[in-house]
Amino acid sequence: MRLIVFTAMFLAGLSLPACAQNLRVGGTGIGLEMGRDIAAGFAKQHAGVDFWMPESLGSGGGIKALAAGRLDVAISTRPLKEGEVKGGQSVALCRTPWVFYSHASRSDVALTRADLPSLFLSTLSPFVRGEVRALLRPASESGFQYLEKTFPELKPAIEQARQNRAATEAITDQEAMVEVEQSRSLVGFGALAPIIAEKRKLHVVPLDGVDPKKMNADYPHWSALYLLVGEDSSAHGRAFVDYARSGAVEGLLRSNGCLPVGR
Repeated sequence: MRLIVFTAMFLAGLSLPACAQNLRVGGTGIGLEMGRDIAAGFAKQHAGVDFWMPESLGSGGGIKALAAGRLDVAISTRPLKEGEVKGGQSVALCRTPWVFYSHASRSDVALTRADLPSLFLSTLSPFVRGEVRALLRPASESGFQYLEKTFPELKPAIEQARQNRAATEAITDQEAMVEVEQSRSLVGFGALAPIIAEKRKLHVVPLDGVDPKKMNADYPHWSALYLLVGEDSSAHGRAFVDYARSGAVEGLLRSNGCLPVGR
């Protein structure tokens, strides 16, 4: 609900800063910190750029803000649908692994696909340093949508977990990472990129014996990040997309856990 309210306020213009901005970028929390880093490099090459990025709007919120002319560029985990944004264009930027993660002290945690229903039902056998349970996210959140699509056996377990009054739920990616940083028993699910880019004190959990941090081809679970523009996007916004897709940014993307697309 908080995300819905914030997005509605943003679209109404109540969250816009007092001064005019000529580069407004926002959307999924997965790409916030990388977006800020890319914008910093872009600003060094473009005098007069006044950059602004709100806190996480989610992919859907970013697309709505782009359609309403409140953003120049939206960062999303999916491309635009036909007719969603007038004059809309989707550009694939990079792809980052979907990962489970735990408190930094819980390097004892490793999971297999067979463990996942028990993780969400809080019935998984304890690891060396104790029990773990899943941190929940909203049903509309892209990571949990990926989980239910990729692991259909998880849907009943997730639905049952949502009925548990003791369950913990986080709205944004940033809130989820903070919850897990502060709990030795929670296990979250999200993208690798913000964990690295925001220097989070978290343990990335191996899944089926594969370490997602290595970003090798044998790890099967990935999320793409897209940069979206619309008819009302500024010239600075379109130049930002071109810069983000250039070789100048490739090293930044890779160092933050996101493999460039189309290079």
